[in-house]
Amino acid sequence: MPSRFETTPACTLAPPLAQSPPLATAFALALGPMVTTGVARFAYGLVLPSMQIDLGWSYTQAGWMNTAYAIGYLLGAILALRLARSIDPRTAFSTGVILTAMLLIASGTVRGFEWLLALRLASGIAGALALISGGVLAAHVGPRHFAPTAIAIYFGGAGLGILLSGATLPWLLDAHDGQ
Repeated sequence: MPSRFETTPACTLAPPLAQSPPLATAFALALGPMVTTGVARFAYGLVLPSMQIDLGWSYTQAGWMNTAYAIGYLLGAILALRLARSIDPRTAFSTGVILTAMLLIASGTVRGFEWLLALRLASGIAGALALISGGVLAAHVGPRHFAPTAIAIYFGGAGLGILLSGATLPWLLDAHDGQ
């Protein structure tokens, strides 16, 4: 059974996306992996040692924060697969990015280990939903021959997020005595 992407031109699939040039659209979509991977995954790992000290966690507890995100990511990938035929990828992408950002912000407002663990799990789910559905969108911006370029730009957003996190977070942590 062909998917709607095989039978529907991209310009009718995503009118708001199709109104922009494909290159601009690919760069805009790249903000998704920048947030979900570069910030929610990588930057969180950079602040985890400070959190461990501040919250009095053992190495095992700190490790569980990253494990919870990974478990959430696996669950999110399964969820994305299940939703792929029933929900518009634009909806899945925007919902995933917004939820990831909100969950990351929420994790700065609580101190309880169990709450933070639940927030990491949920952010993994939301991040996977955004990353996978965004890849689908990137593959369908512009003409078919542009797909490899759009996909490369899209996933390059993760690298940009990692670069920005790595360049700014150590400076911010030093400026605030690791807090």
